[in-house]
Amino acid sequence: HDALPISKTKTKMPVTLALIKPEALKNGYAPAIEATIEAQKFSIVARAQVTLTPPQAAELYEEFAGTALFAAMCAAVTSGPIVALAIDKADAQAAWSELIGPADPAVAREEAPLSLRAVYGTDTVQNALHGSTSAANAFREVKLFFPNTCPRELTVCLIKPDGLDSADAVLAEAEAEGFLLVRDRKSVV
Repeated sequence: HDALPISKTKTKMPVTLALIKPEALKNGYAPAIEATIEAQKFSIVARAQVTLTPPQAAELYEEFAGTALFAAMCAAVTSGPIVALAIDKADAQAAWSELIGPADPAVAREEAPLSLRAVYGTDTVQNALHGSTSAANAFREVKLFFPNTCPRELTVCLIKPDGLDSADAVLAEAEAEGFLLVRDRKSVV
């Protein structure tokens, strides 16, 4: 490969974003949810109670833009205050996804009856909690709410023009070594 060597240091992203949505907060579920988070051996690294604006909600849910639920999701998350938590644990994003269960609480009640969405969710939009769908989204979402508390170290990989034929292989090798690919942008300078 015609690129700089890739470091052998690797770790899974330990911090992820957990949001307690307005309906769950309004119904008084936040203390029980936070107690469950701590009982499941997550550490709460940062906590904030905020009310999102529509542009902030659109940025949070950007991966769902263009879907049938996008507008409803944005409206629901801006309907009142939320509790945003940066939570830490080994492989936090996957562990949090497992704890909250499927996005549809009806499905969660069937497949994961002890999950937080099964217990506290109403429907796919009012499902009580938000969890990042991938480590890359967790990286982006934690920075939205806690840009100074949870800084991340970044490495930029530049591939010279004569190495462009092997660019996909270089990126695949980087991911295999544990690097989190946050953005893949090709530019000609």
